[in-house]
Amino acid sequence: MARIPIYNQGRGPQVRTQAGALSPRVSPAAFASVGQAYQQLGQQVSRAADIAANFEVKRQDAEANTMLLQLEQEAMQMATDLRRDGTIRTVDESRARTDAMRQDMLSRVDGLNITSRQKSKIRDNLNGKMTSLFVGVEREAFNRFAADSTDIANATLDDLVTMAITDPASREIVLENGFDIIERGRADGFNVYTPEQFLYSITMGETMALVNDDTRVIQDYEAEREAIIKREGKYGEHSDAQNQKFLTQIESKISYLESDYIDEQETMFEDGVAFYTLTGENNGQAQKAIENLDRIGESAKAEKFRSALIATESILTFQMENYFSDSATYQSNLNDLTSEAIATAKDDPTKASEMLEIVNMAKKMQAERQAAIASDPEA
Repeated sequence: MARIPIYNQGRGPQVRTQAGALSPRVSPAAFASVGQAYQQLGQQVSRAADIAANFEVKRQDAEANTMLLQLEQEAMQMATDLRRDGTIRTVDESRARTDAMRQDMLSRVDGLNITSRQKSKIRDNLNGKMTSLFVGVEREAFNRFAADSTDIANATLDDLVTMAITDPASREIVLENGFDIIERGRADGFNVYTPEQFLYSITMGETMALVNDDTRVIQDYEAEREAIIKREGKYGEHSDAQNQKFLTQIESKISYLESDYIDEQETMFEDGVAFYTLTGENNGQAQKAIENLDRIGESAKAEKFRSALIATESILTFQMENYFSDSATYQSNLNDLTSEAIATAKDDPTKASEMLEIVNMAKKMQAERQAAIASDPEA
């Protein structure tokens, strides 16, 4: 069988041809450049995505901030209304109202058609804002509570002051209870009286009660004045300025009793006698003046007025008994009255003053009678 000749068979070593030399050579750098291009493209796409994501976040934040601002303004107005609400008188009441308001506002946030991220942002910021606003609401409520409690405490202290004034025996108990109320009230932040104010109110009340006591005599006030000056007893608990105020009241009363009061009693006596003389009725005014003068130690003046009142009664009795007597009988009886008064004065010196008053009034009546006869002989 014929053999097919093999190329180069038997002709020695073969020379191999490089396959790579049969086509154009491509630099490896070219492949690296393509890879970098793809990488850069991927980075650009990623940055674009980041930009879009950041924009969405900022858009959501802006939307949430707008909603938050509106809700915060509404919360501020509601908190202002609560702060001004005078019906809220305690901290507990204010917290009940603010808790209800907080729950309502946060529930509204939950109902908004926004993302959960936006809701969380709004809730956190709004809740913090309301917490800050509600501090003012509670402060105002406490101030009202403190004012109410202060009024109650001070009213109680006023009642204790009145008790000490009207019932002097209760003074020590009143002071003990009053100081306890003051200590507790001030510890709680209430604007109650100070111990000094409380004590001063009691002593001033006692001083004014003494000044207005019509049963006291001038010697009582002089003794009280001496106690104040020497800072004796309760006056040792007060400052010099306070004691000066007590002293002023007492000295005014003494001055009044020494001058104006006596003048008033003299006027009252004269008015009483005048009324008695004109009407024949004793309204007791003259007698009251005599008793008042006795009470303040004006015994001499009181005795003089007493004699004058007895003489007035005697003369008025004489006039009534001799009202229808003729002139001669009237004159005779008047002379007898005068003689009797003189004799009584001699026999009983203690009645000399009132008898002398009778004689003087009889003489005055006699002169008036004679004048009446002179003007009308038939009188």
